[in-house]
Amino acid sequence: MPLTYSAQNILQYVKADHCHETLVKIGGYLLGEFGHLIAEDKGCSPIEQFLALQSKLQGCSSSTRAIILSSFIKFVNLFPEIKPRLMYVFQAYSHTLDSELQQRACEYLALASLPNDDLLRTVCDEMPPFPERQSALLSRLHQKHGKTSDKRTWVVGGKDAQAGEKDLSLAMNPGLKRAQSSNGITPANGATNGGSNGTNGQHNGSSDLAGLDMLDSGPAEPKMLKAPNLASAAHLSPDWEVGYNKLLLKAEGILYEDGQIQVGVRSHCGQLVHHDSRSRCG
Repeated sequence: MPLTYSAQNILQYVKADHCHETLVKIGGYLLGEFGHLIAEDKGCSPIEQFLALQSKLQGCSSSTRAIILSSFIKFVNLFPEIKPRLMYVFQAYSHTLDSELQQRACEYLALASLPNDDLLRTVCDEMPPFPERQSALLSRLHQKHGKTSDKRTWVVGGKDAQAGEKDLSLAMNPGLKRAQSSNGITPANGATNGGSNGTNGQHNGSSDLAGLDMLDSGPAEPKMLKAPNLASAAHLSPDWEVGYNKLLLKAEGILYEDGQIQVGVRSHCGQLVHHDSRSRCG
């Protein structure tokens, strides 16, 4: 069982000389709740569980000591054979200077001293299982990915699924010349196998031409793409005329502006002087 495995392993960590305080807190909770599940196992007897937690009392913070004291009152209910040792710990901490630990120890001491164990069993009843909760961040992330994930844009069993192996090979090799006809291989003179160049030959010849790649006609001429007309204003951004018309009358200003970019222009007009010096030979 997972609970038994967890209790056994946490007990081994708590028994170690150097154990992190967080592990001590986890050990106090798990052993107080599920220590009875491993009480019959070797090295996990009730007295060994008690000694393992008691050895960590002096070197832990107040919050960790409070968890261990809560585990000890559960031990009183689960392991009556070690009750005298547990009562001694409650009596010792009933005089501590820490008010929280003192109050807790006094309450546990009074609860364990009752002649009837009914209230003790009710208080030390097993904790209910934690409700399963999902992180709000993870749920939002899953919703976001569910809306934006890639979806299939083709249909299984569509047109391509009905294509035969022959059509598939032709599609993969567009340069492959199909020379077969419905009645056989067409010779160079146009006559079919076992027939003359008659009416059937004309009909079969027209059907044989279907799907032929004109390899002998030479390579096809590449299509010339028409360059866009940059002199046209069709490709310009909207409202470009406002800044352009203003700059026709001013030397500088804003040519175009929107929510993302601003384009400014500064014009400088001057006189171009050309100087040509020639040497004269006397």
